[in-house]
Amino acid sequence: APPTGQELVELSRRESLGQFDHLLHARGTAYTPLVPGAVVVVLVRVLGLWSLNSCRIVHVIDESVRGASGTIDRFGFAYGTLPGHAARGEERFLVEWHRGDGSVWYDILAYSRPRHPLMWLGYPLARRLQKRFGRDSGAALQAAVRETLTQWS
Repeated sequence: APPTGQELVELSRRESLGQFDHLLHARGTAYTPLVPGAVVVVLVRVLGLWSLNSCRIVHVIDESVRGASGTIDRFGFAYGTLPGHAARGEERFLVEWHRGDGSVWYDILAYSRPRHPLMWLGYPLARRLQKRFGRDSGAALQAAVRETLTQWS
């Protein structure tokens, strides 16, 4: 059976940034706690070049809000790049469970600008990789949920 909205939100709460690293074709920390101030460092290889990039978790969202269709449980986090990162910006990852209709939504909000000269040169490629990450991260979250649910049964 497909996971319920509540199961998806609960599993999302237990995820760490390490779950997202492979989407960037990167190597990073195996576990980063989702708390403001935690730092994650990711080693990324693009076109044969390695780049070490660090970010800091700046915000964690864990709340229930009233919407037009009822209660919405929200869980997510945002991180910002640190000096030395190839880009300058922030990304927010958010999972919402709309209790009224049982639907689950996954949303990424990101903004960035190249910081490193090589990223300026490869800006079109960088944008393509960012869009691919956004598309693939939802599939990765679903796969992680399925794997965890399989282990539970």
